[in-house]
Amino acid sequence: MNLPPPPEPPAENADINIIRDYVQELQKWNFLLYEFLKKPVFPGGLNVGDTTNYCQIANDGEITFVGTGRSYVCVMITSHLEHGSTSPDHAVVGNYCTWKYDIGDDSSFVIEVPHWADTSEAAEIHVAWCIDEAYAASKEVQWQVDYSCTPHDKTEAIDSPTHNGQLKSGDVKIPVIAKGLEHTNIGDIPAAHMVDHDIIGIKFSRIAIDDGDNPAQDPNVINVHIRFIKKQLGEAT
Repeated sequence: MNLPPPPEPPAENADINIIRDYVQELQKWNFLLYEFLKKPVFPGGLNVGDTTNYCQIANDGEITFVGTGRSYVCVMITSHLEHGSTSPDHAVVGNYCTWKYDIGDDSSFVIEVPHWADTSEAAEIHVAWCIDEAYAASKEVQWQVDYSCTPHDKTEAIDSPTHNGQLKSGDVKIPVIAKGLEHTNIGDIPAAHMVDHDIIGIKFSRIAIDDGDNPAQDPNVINVHIRFIKKQLGEAT
């Protein structure tokens, strides 16, 4: 429903019948306003915010965030960590299911770029981990991610796609307390390497450190997660 403009008020010295007609028309318009406010319709959609940062509500109900109006959503990888060329060992720590990574251990898994993800923004890859050893001297670990982004249109072989890369965390100190939860940002998959619905293959590994000393214990990985920027709710059909 489109809301018409309100009726024009009569002149101050208008006849009583004209005033009565105006009041009746105003009552009808107020009823239309009430119905409109229950379910407003804005031809061409509605933008809420300023000219740079706003929420755009389309006529079909799709909601898109523009500018700073974004949210982060993580895709968690847990049980798939048990699969790899040299798989890590499973270990339970407290109430947490974890995987212990020796140097050279790796895990491979696959995700699809979510339809709601903003592929003009990079995707961050993080790992949550702990180790049954307290930090001392220069005890460090290093994580690595090898990734491939492949469209599912039969134009690229999955073992040699156009877009791929390698990310390294650099040497990371183990936590100050034994089994303290650590969160490491390994790096970003560039926006230029992804398009909507790409299939992303990831090999996650513990690799040798560049400098310092290895801890006596192997670190326990709780999850690997990929953080995308969510730009919309719903999807136009």
